[in-house]
Amino acid sequence: MTIKDDDKWKDQYGNEVYIATHKRHPQGFVYDGSKKGGWYRGQHDAQPYEEIYDMKMNMLITETTPVEPYIDKAARTASTPWIITGGSFGNDGLWVADGGATQLSMSAPEKLGKWEYWNIEAAGGLRKFFQEAKYKMPTDYGKDDCLVLGSGRGILGFYLGKTGLENNNGIFNNMTLVEEDKELVDYTKTIISDTSITSVNALCNRGLEEPAPRTVDYETMLSKKYDVIIATLPFSNQSAGIYHINQQIRTSKQMIDNGEKATGPDWPFSKTRDFYDGVAKFQDKCYDENFNRHNVMFSNARKFLKPGGYLVSVHNAFASDVDTFMPMIEKAGMELVHHTLIDKGMGGHSHARHWFLRTMLVHPNVGNQYVMVTKVK
Repeated sequence: MTIKDDDKWKDQYGNEVYIATHKRHPQGFVYDGSKKGGWYRGQHDAQPYEEIYDMKMNMLITETTPVEPYIDKAARTASTPWIITGGSFGNDGLWVADGGATQLSMSAPEKLGKWEYWNIEAAGGLRKFFQEAKYKMPTDYGKDDCLVLGSGRGILGFYLGKTGLENNNGIFNNMTLVEEDKELVDYTKTIISDTSITSVNALCNRGLEEPAPRTVDYETMLSKKYDVIIATLPFSNQSAGIYHINQQIRTSKQMIDNGEKATGPDWPFSKTRDFYDGVAKFQDKCYDENFNRHNVMFSNARKFLKPGGYLVSVHNAFASDVDTFMPMIEKAGMELVHHTLIDKGMGGHSHARHWFLRTMLVHPNVGNQYVMVTKVK
């Protein structure tokens, strides 16, 4: 699909734009399918950031030169918002039809508008945090058992855990993923089943809160101790939301209400593109009233950590500060070991987070994640 004047692509403010997506080659090359070999030394002034206007070309490049080298089948499924039927892309990135009707549809969480704020960017940023010395994560952390709070579709577990799948380069031997949205838990379980992974377990619970009555999933959480707990809980205590997130929701909801869908050729798909049925509310993944869930997390962490274990919590630098959580940490008998900004890691060069299958482009967040590393005194 080539972007033309009559293709109504929009940004999060409803303004029409031309750019479908961007790709930047690390050596400054530009891709042109009409040239032998495809890549050539480009002129940045003539084509800033190597703008790609052809969707077919973009998907080919994405398939042949993936941004992240350690995405296994499970991680790719969890982080990809669409499902392709009627064919597949070969190793050369070209579409190969299987004779059936071709269709591009959304995954169940994506179609419901369940956009997890901490997703691909957090997974890549945390990998670098754990493995690159410049971030100064204490090196004595255990790698046997890791618990993830607010795991969403499971990308953190598949990306940071040793799944045994091809192209996996996980850190932790066993991952326990905890998410309060049952639909997301069931989605993660489907991926686990389809890929026959035995080292990742998905459970339904609200962080480290103890439900009343206790559930089987909570008892399973409590049945073992963890070397590391990674927390990606809602990052804001403002119930009204924040502009960057709310503007995405407002514009998306208006497009859904107006019945606006992607137009133009459906290469290589014979059926109409799928579209969103709704948009998840800010509260679902972003709002934590008075940071109460964080308070409970710090208070209960000692029940779940092994001796010397670490709690690594991810936060938004524009919504909180270390001092926001220090009273909770001290009250819980924990101590702050380290804190630092981390980058977006995987997906860090993407110019739109929810861009495919619709006309609206949502520009990405700047690198605004910071982590706190705490442990029991």
